[in-house]
Amino acid sequence: MKQLELNNLYSREDVHEIFSPETNFTPGAGYWGLQGIVRVPKKQADFIFFVTYGRSWGGHKFNEGISTDGVLSWQSQPKQNFKSKVIQTLINHDETKSNIYLFLRENKKDNYRYLGKLKYLDHDKRKEHPVYFQWQLLDFKSLKAKNELTPIALSMEQSKINLVHTKEDSKKNAGYKEKIHTFLKKSDSFVGVMLVLLFGPWVMIIIPGLDQILGVKVALMGLVFLIWISIIIYRKQLLKK
Repeated sequence: MKQLELNNLYSREDVHEIFSPETNFTPGAGYWGLQGIVRVPKKQADFIFFVTYGRSWGGHKFNEGISTDGVLSWQSQPKQNFKSKVIQTLINHDETKSNIYLFLRENKKDNYRYLGKLKYLDHDKRKEHPVYFQWQLLDFKSLKAKNELTPIALSMEQSKINLVHTKEDSKKNAGYKEKIHTFLKKSDSFVGVMLVLLFGPWVMIIIPGLDQILGVKVALMGLVFLIWISIIIYRKQLLKK
């Protein structure tokens, strides 16, 4: 049986025999024979990523690659979103407690090259179906020191462009979020006063003699109070997001 060695070539069956020799392998079917994300048996937080450049899934074409800093741009399966258990596990991945093994190939007819383990860096919090991740290759320096960079296609300029755009978008979004956050931090009493000033005069105009009807006044005050509380709760939920 083959041993797991950095930069060596492996078929899906080879990887299966290393990580799960006690189970059956069916070429082109099941998790080991087909899926891009495979959970290692008996280790719920350990995963294997099978990546093929330019592959498609259900009409979605994946745009994945590795930068000159050893950062992998990677996408989950199109059906997965932020609520998926697998995605939550990946977002909370701790490389000191669990492992994600990367196997990559440039052509679907080739075997996969083992490029070592991954460390979670970030994910795009605006996109899902699929979810977009950034991973650091932990063994990248070892590959670089051995001059074994050609097999991992570092010439992919699109990958570097995507990383730059992602960083620029993140800065813009951070600016927008800061402005919204500042606005929502305005005192809740300000919201209440504005409701009374805007709502009160209009009601007095629409219903003449309202100041003589105590029950209606109390009901309207209660309505304003409920609207005020609802807005406060909604604002606090926005702040959490």
